[in-house]
Amino acid sequence: MGAATLFLCPSISALVFLLPLVLAQFQAVDLCETKANGRYVCPDCSMMSSSDRGASFDANVLRLRDSLRDMVAANASFLNATFAGGDAEDTVYGLAMCLADAERADCAACLAGAADELPTTRCASRRDMVLWYPQCLVRYDNASFFGVADTSPARRFDVPNPNNFSDPARLDASRKRLAGRMLTAAAASPARFEFDVEEVTSNVTLLHGLAQCTQDLPVQECNRCLASHMAWLAGCCGDMEGVRLNGPSCYLRYEFMSFMPGTPPSMAPLIEPSPSPAAGTSSSSTSRRKKTTTCE
Repeated sequence: MGAATLFLCPSISALVFLLPLVLAQFQAVDLCETKANGRYVCPDCSMMSSSDRGASFDANVLRLRDSLRDMVAANASFLNATFAGGDAEDTVYGLAMCLADAERADCAACLAGAADELPTTRCASRRDMVLWYPQCLVRYDNASFFGVADTSPARRFDVPNPNNFSDPARLDASRKRLAGRMLTAAAASPARFEFDVEEVTSNVTLLHGLAQCTQDLPVQECNRCLASHMAWLAGCCGDMEGVRLNGPSCYLRYEFMSFMPGTPPSMAPLIEPSPSPAAGTSSSSTSRRKKTTTCE
């Protein structure tokens, strides 16, 4: 594997995933494909991107696949890497991320499944792709997207809880207070995610929230992405008791049930990258060093 940015995954508490609801929502937008054991994958690609992929581009995609498997072996939760080989148009910019509300073992299984399915999804002939799973996100493109938030409405979807809250105005006020703290903290966090809670009613009904960005985004871009999600929430599902908002660059979730993480990650010293592969098949990260975040 070439130089890449790896963050080791924290141990995260188990979540309750409403799979039938999620599948129903995804089927409505004709985005997702059901896999074995009830898993699903939601591939998205630009129909404007070239489908004229040569052997060099395909080889670089397979090297991204191998990096996903390396992530599993390292218990890593984030990767962004550049796989260069062949002509400039054959370069693959790849990113993978565990969602912070996923159990560590479940995200490892998610990344392993993504590695297996990467060459076979309906977008596999295209030069760009985003794969959404319940526990992880995988993305690649032949143009660099690192450091810039993708807030395109065409490349995001919502998974709402169908139950409406009895007092939408109170819920909205509580959610805005929670977002005011949580989004800023997530953007400032080295791991680019934050969990928080907010009291909604006097009988201590708590609203739990998660805000997460891909870790390549600078603070300003993470803030911009999450703010875009908040604006989107108001139009899609503002009075619903829970919602997951998914995009290529950030993720926002609110629920009345708890899904807090177990052990948060802590930053570790930078580690020098491994030697580069032979010329013509090189892989390089967005920086000149490999970053590794360990967990306490």
